[in-house]
Amino acid sequence: MNSSFEILVTLLREPANKVAVDDLSSWGPAADVYGVDDKFIVQVDLSGVEPGVLSVQANGDYLLIKGTRPDQAHVGSRHYFNMEIDVGPFSKRIEIPVSVDPESAIAEYKNGFLFIIFNRK
Repeated sequence: MNSSFEILVTLLREPANKVAVDDLSSWGPAADVYGVDDKFIVQVDLSGVEPGVLSVQANGDYLLIKGTRPDQAHVGSRHYFNMEIDVGPFSKRIEIPVSVDPESAIAEYKNGFLFIIFNRK
């Protein structure tokens, strides 16, 4: 499936030192943070997460991503030999190491990845 979804990025109104990760979160997804030309990009691995349950907030210093990945394993009594796939609520706080315009942020979910793109100042 090659669908993409736009996700609203809301501005964090709290000071950067008060941006906290939710204590109820049990895991944080993997993320790559990089620049391309005049853009600052955060790419987050969120396979199995419905875009409608994602919350993305940003200020000039931090990006906060929250959501839930449901357990999609087969129903029944399970005996795991190896368990590496995280499920349940998650949050991820990512420091923004360059100067960006937080109001320029756009987020897109495509093929299991969330991309948040900022214009650099």
